[in-house]
Amino acid sequence: MKRFLLVGKTGVGKSSFVNASFGVELARCNRYEACTKLAETYSHGTEYGPLCLIDTPGLADDCRETDFKYLKIIREFIAENPIDTALFLSRLDDTRFRAEDKETLRLITEQLGSSIWRNAWLVFTFCAEVEMSKLNEAANARICEIEDYLRRVRGNASFTGFNKYILIDNVKVGWHPNASVITEALCEES
Repeated sequence: MKRFLLVGKTGVGKSSFVNASFGVELARCNRYEACTKLAETYSHGTEYGPLCLIDTPGLADDCRETDFKYLKIIREFIAENPIDTALFLSRLDDTRFRAEDKETLRLITEQLGSSIWRNAWLVFTFCAEVEMSKLNEAANARICEIEDYLRRVRGNASFTGFNKYILIDNVKVGWHPNASVITEALCEES
């Protein structure tokens, strides 16, 4: 069973991603406040095979001390429960690659080690909020910004890019004519 670790800022839709992936509400979500305070494992069978998603607390919500606390929880969890792939979730409808995005990537790299990016995928959420005619342009620009930044973080020149890119919307079904089922993308070979 593939084990995916979900990481990213608060509010990017990590818990919603869990629910959308399995097609059932397993992870608690709240549009107005953070719900995930620990690393929470969700294992479930899907029509594409068994899948394990590890939801984690969102970063850049409160203060640096909280981020360090959450990253310690994540670091201890993955030390005892190895993962196959880290999924970095980011909202595609954000208009800019902001300082808090950079700080989140820097802290993840610093606290979990640059090896976290070795087999990582980049997942853009809230894609239905981006004008269809600008979807590819927005995704390509953000991919470049995120990957360029990760190469610079702590001299991580060995970072060659994410292994896979997924554009999804956790809420709107059929938002794109070529949209695939999330679990299909997760269960196929990377």
